[in-house]
Amino acid sequence: MKTSDKYVLHSKLIIIFILLLAKSFSLSAQSSGSTLPFLLNKGAGQLTNTTIVNDENFTNRDSIDIKNLHANQEVLYSNNKAYILIKGTGKVFELDSLLNVTKIDNTIYGGHSFGATNFIYNDTIYSIGGYGFWNLNGAIRYLNKTTREWDVIRINKDIAFANGINANSYLDKINGKLYLLYNQGHPEYVESKFEEAEKCFLAILDLKTKKWIETNYLINPQLAKAFSDLSFVQIIGDKILANSKYINRPLLIDIPNNHIQEVKEAKYTEWIQLKSQIDKGAIININDTVYLINKDTVYTFNISNSDLKPLPIHIYEPIKESISTNTIVYIFFSIIIILLLGALFYNINKLNTEQRKNKVEGEEIAGSEKRSMNEFYVGLSEIEKQTIELIVKNTWNGLTTSVNQINKILGTERKTGKVQNNIRGDIILELNNKFKAYTLLNDNVVERKKSEFDKRHIEYFISDNLITKFPKKLFD
Repeated sequence: MKTSDKYVLHSKLIIIFILLLAKSFSLSAQSSGSTLPFLLNKGAGQLTNTTIVNDENFTNRDSIDIKNLHANQEVLYSNNKAYILIKGTGKVFELDSLLNVTKIDNTIYGGHSFGATNFIYNDTIYSIGGYGFWNLNGAIRYLNKTTREWDVIRINKDIAFANGINANSYLDKINGKLYLLYNQGHPEYVESKFEEAEKCFLAILDLKTKKWIETNYLINPQLAKAFSDLSFVQIIGDKILANSKYINRPLLIDIPNNHIQEVKEAKYTEWIQLKSQIDKGAIININDTVYLINKDTVYTFNISNSDLKPLPIHIYEPIKESISTNTIVYIFFSIIIILLLGALFYNINKLNTEQRKNKVEGEEIAGSEKRSMNEFYVGLSEIEKQTIELIVKNTWNGLTTSVNQINKILGTERKTGKVQNNIRGDIILELNNKFKAYTLLNDNVVERKKSEFDKRHIEYFISDNLITKFPKKLFD
């Protein structure tokens, strides 16, 4: 679009709005004749912010009368048209260049969005947040021109708010950002012990992506701990005239640039005096000038650099994210689980290693036994050879060796029982000791057990794991 076309378009917008106000508040011919050219010259091509001032009883929520606009109606404008929203209802009316009024939505009154932030961005009407039905909501709604219904946009996080209840908002149309100063809210139907707010937060909505910026911000506690501690008085250009509970001076805050200045008392007193004279009219911000229209009078108000003094503090700071209790518990149990799993895997690995080691050692020892069993046998005394041969052969045949059989080899069958036991015990002990010393195993080569037929008698045998170590040709 050419620059000249943009100028004509914005001029039409200003003309429509001024005509609307002139008709609504009955500006005299003399006043409007001198004021309109001035406003057109100053306001062409500039974004404006408008507040209707009219505290008379407001009863008709289904239609509007441009001759009697009310504070419960919100005026927005885009391109060459103006729009009037009835606050809290979702009802939208369009006002064309001929001041014809047309309802452009299919809304049935619901009362769910009182205190919502309403604005036009890229020729689309948005309504965000609001209060109704005993609850706050953080929905981002836009008026669908095709269906004429309010549709909802999916958001990355829910911040429930309503201006004047738990929040104040500021729209930066130029950079496409909505700044929300708020306290955490909760539904009225949920029982909650009231506690004075100790922290006031700032959230930033990126209108281009329709997502809340993930970084969380905290309002400087020197300015506000609750949203109501920092009162928004009037938007002036891209800044806000405000009052802080904790700074006993009027302030001019620049939220996008995180900058704050003190306003001279005399300048703020001037504002109060001008504002007090408006009982039925409108307050319009065009560029850096505020126009206060009341019946047949127009006042102007602006703030210059000479009226300001910078303050050495920021409005907000990024929140240093602390680890929540739930996160700490989660991390603790995660560490415990990891340690237990680590210990389990370590023990399994250790067990497998030991088993592999024992297997290798067993195979080595077994191989050594197979190779050296003959040598073990050769190193025995004659009587020891006869004894081990008897026991091994019986075991090969699935038999045990009786005490009498061993006594016969030892030649002790005619001796007393005590002598028999001593000699037999010495021979068996010597065999086992020599086997342990020779093989480096801790196993007895000759085992003993009670007889199955007479528990008073002892029988001898070679264990299953050792009997296979004796070569068949050993006793040939």
